[in-house]
Amino acid sequence: MNKYILLFSVAFLIAMVFTGCSRDDKPEITKVNMDELNVPSGFRYETARTFSVNLSGSFLSPITIKDTDDNVLFRGLLKPEKGISTKITLPYLTNQLVLEYMGKAYTLPSTGSSLSYTFPDPITGR
Repeated sequence: MNKYILLFSVAFLIAMVFTGCSRDDKPEITKVNMDELNVPSGFRYETARTFSVNLSGSFLSPITIKDTDDNVLFRGLLKPEKGISTKITLPYLTNQLVLEYMGKAYTLPSTGSSLSYTFPDPITGR
């Protein structure tokens, strides 16, 4: 039995020596001159955009605007006589917003540059 333990221990140590001392090759980095890049004339180096939001509803209630990852982008109090008009900054890849009003969540598209939405009356549904 001791022979097997000793044999296993030696085999394990030999395996650790060969795998633990491997040399990782560094990847090659290609250097590019910025003047040689072909960038389309309409290309913008921006990763975010300004997005206008105009909301209205029938009741005085807090409102939260989130992205689909549950990050809060805006919080405010929606007043029925005024509504809410605000601008938020969105990453270009964000294509949906989640609006929370009167205990309900509404998922709406955020394509283009603005969103106008009237929340349905929670009593009548209109």
